This record gives sequence, C-alpha cells and structure tokens, in this order.
Amino acid sequence: MYGRFIEEKIRLLIVEDDKLFRTTLSVSLQENPNIDVIGEAENGEQAVKLAKELNPDMILMDLGLPEISGIEATEKILAANPNIKIIVLTSHSNEDEAMDALNAGAVSYARKDIKFEHLTMIIQTVHRGAVWIDPIIAYKVLRKSKDNSKK
Repeated sequence: MYGRFIEEKIRLLIVEDDKLFRTTLSVSLQENPNIDVIGEAENGEQAVKLAKELNPDMILMDLGLPEISGIEATEKILAANPNIKIIVLTSHSNEDEAMDALNAGAVSYARKDIKFEHLTMIIQTVHRGAVWIDPIIAYKVLRKSKDNSKK
C-alpha cells in the first residue's frame, strides 16, 4: 500500500485496584481500533511486574493502589523502561499529588470523572508525544507555583 501510513495499535496496560472500574475501562477501550489492552494490574507491585513482562507503550495508572502507590510504581517502571508513557487516571484532584506523579515521570494527569471519549483522545494524543493535564489540576498547580514564588 504505497503512500498509506498504518499506525500500530497502542499497547496499553491498565493499573486499577477497583475491579469493576478496571474491567469496564478495559472492555470499553478494547472497542477502539487504535488501542490494544494487553494487560491489567490490580496493585502497584503487579503493575511493575507486568510492565517488565509485557513492555506496553502506555500505562493508565491509578494512584491509590495497594502494596505500593501509583507514584512509586511509576518511578520503578520508568527506571526500568523510560520509554513507557504513563497517564495517571485518578479520582484525586490534589495539586501536590499531581506534582508528585508528574515528578515521578507521568506524562499526563486525568481524573476518573472524565468523559470516556475524552480519555481515548488523551491516550491517542499522548501516544503521539503530547502532554495532557486536567485543566482543574493545571490551574491549581499554576496557582500554587505563583503563590510559592511570592514567598
């Protein structure tokens, strides 16, 4: 097929301790022809292990995980393979936690109340090299940074 670019599917690992949410997310994302959910982890240790075994392009990472936190799992995963892109998907909107996740190497920070269509757009955009931060979190981080610079 001369002149036609075929993009490979995004190989995605989902890390989420809530089984119902994890399964719903996995089934829904599998319907997207550009995304291949290659694994699921229910805790931070399992995430680190599966990331080494499966070598995903991208990970959707919850922060509040059993065993080790999503932030610690992110650090360990990226220490072993810095090419994996990690999108934090959490119910938290605390700017300190967001900064910790981004400092650990996450490239995006999204809240779980996001519309599903928006999440798939974020996954595809981040896969192409962009960074995405929930606007509410971005505002809080910028405001805190501005407040700290005045001190």
